[in-house]
Amino acid sequence: MAVVAAAGNWGPSDGTISCPGNAARAVTVGATEAGAITPYSSRGRADQGKPDVVAPGTIEVGRFHLSGTSIAAPMVSGILASLYGPYERQKVLGSLSTGCADLGFSRNQQGYGQIDAHKILEVL
Repeated sequence: MAVVAAAGNWGPSDGTISCPGNAARAVTVGATEAGAITPYSSRGRADQGKPDVVAPGTIEVGRFHLSGTSIAAPMVSGILASLYGPYERQKVLGSLSTGCADLGFSRNQQGYGQIDAHKILEVL
């Protein structure tokens, strides 16, 4: 099992990820929109290694527009949960470092990049 945590919506300053997202073993998720890190997505400190990944953080539900890292985190939870059956936990978590799309932002903004289920499956 992995603990997936939203990075928080206190960006764009560095060092704005707090508990539980700053826990060393949590998979911390930042938010993207249209291939870019959102201004509100919290950033880690340079030495923190957070966030771990980013995912789309905006959805339209009828006439409502929802956004935030708490919208992005469930996508990562779903991808990880679907892989834990056939693959070992450590192997799945290890695949994040090469199974994400680099968006060209710094590590403390995007982590390993935008999670990509197809790319992770190729790595596994």
